[in-house]
Amino acid sequence: MKELKRLLKKLNKKLTEQSRVIFSLREENKLLKNKISRLNKKNGRPKIPPSSLEKPKRKKNLLKRFKNKFFKKKAKRKKEIIIVKPKEIPEGSRFKGYRNFTIQEIKIEALDIQYRCEVYETPDGKLIRGELPKNINGHFGNELISYCLHQYYQCRVTQPLLFDQLMQLGFNISSGQLNTILSKFKNKFQKERDDVLSTGLKYSQHIGVDDTGARHKGKNSVCTYVGNSIFTNFITSTSKSRINFLEILQGKHKNYRLDEEALQYIYEQGISKKILDKLDDFIIQVKSKIFKTEKAWLKFLDQKNIKGFLNRKRLTEGALFSSAIFNGISPEMIIVSDAAPQFAIFTNAFCWVHEERHYRKWIPQNKKEIELLAGIRDGIWSLYFNIKKYKIDPTFDKRIALNKQFDTLFSKKVSSKELSKILKNTRSKEKILKEVEKCDILCANCHRKLHHDLMGV
Repeated sequence: MKELKRLLKKLNKKLTEQSRVIFSLREENKLLKNKISRLNKKNGRPKIPPSSLEKPKRKKNLLKRFKNKFFKKKAKRKKEIIIVKPKEIPEGSRFKGYRNFTIQEIKIEALDIQYRCEVYETPDGKLIRGELPKNINGHFGNELISYCLHQYYQCRVTQPLLFDQLMQLGFNISSGQLNTILSKFKNKFQKERDDVLSTGLKYSQHIGVDDTGARHKGKNSVCTYVGNSIFTNFITSTSKSRINFLEILQGKHKNYRLDEEALQYIYEQGISKKILDKLDDFIIQVKSKIFKTEKAWLKFLDQKNIKGFLNRKRLTEGALFSSAIFNGISPEMIIVSDAAPQFAIFTNAFCWVHEERHYRKWIPQNKKEIELLAGIRDGIWSLYFNIKKYKIDPTFDKRIALNKQFDTLFSKKVSSKELSKILKNTRSKEKILKEVEKCDILCANCHRKLHHDLMGV
């Protein structure tokens, strides 16, 4: 027993020593990774300070404050000119112009506007009266409504504080009426957003898409961007799935359509022949069927005895895909993305910045590999800008030259297995990366940073 205890003590000592070594190696590995990312001009891990009730005082950066104050876009101000005469003007004095002195002022006050609608009695005994202007919505003016919406949504003023502010200014308003103002006009903005999305998708040949995690009403959600040079739309939802993206593309039309388009989609996704035959017989009978709600669609799947998560998922995607095309989206729509799988529908065009970052992440081992990597990256951006030029003036000769440039760049034989795999991966995306005649070739997130970040990479 004594020997066993002695052996256990020795083992514990060795284990603690090993755990210390492992911990120190992990910390060293983190530091080295951050150093490599800094040398590659990438953002390292963010330094998140511990939360504290008393926040430390920040140093005043006067130059920054000056820039923010004087170089921001300023709203137009109304001008009022007041002429001030001297108290006494002796006889024979000559007028020599003005000496200007400008002050800035703000005027916020409660104003009651009373419309006195004239009432007349016609010869036949009927009463007629003047009509109110069409832009009047209830007993609160449009300027007051826009001020309340601006304070609440843009300036993040809470409802109780906004109510106190309006009372101090002299408005006769209740907390219930203020709540109605803040919530009543949501539907108008929602309708406008839906109309912008559906119209933009209808008249666009390509769209840029991206999504990111976001907190919404205290829950983890997803914010999806859809847009291009003519429109922009941000939609908050609960998942990053392809079903969610297809629902977004439908806009205000939330339905499921089962027809030949849907069957073609699920066939390409590799659904079982048994299920495909079932649905084929159904389509032959009815040609196409629209389900207006998710409940009706799921009920149909139950009736056809279609089970299994993947089968139902693919069928739902197919029905939404067909519905999106029926509601006005072109089947030849080009989607520019960062190669996320949920966006892999219609025709895809991948972002070149996202493709090039695979080469940035690769760490060369010697001087020869450093020079090789620099040459490949220069070649990528030379090819990118040549494609941009080709977009402006497309000719057959330029197309052949671009194909040659692409092949020579990504068919290089290199000694590193990892770099060879990256080159092979890029070459496999040849068709998608060259999809440039009708669209931009950077995704939404990278397009705006082209001139700032790209040339300094």
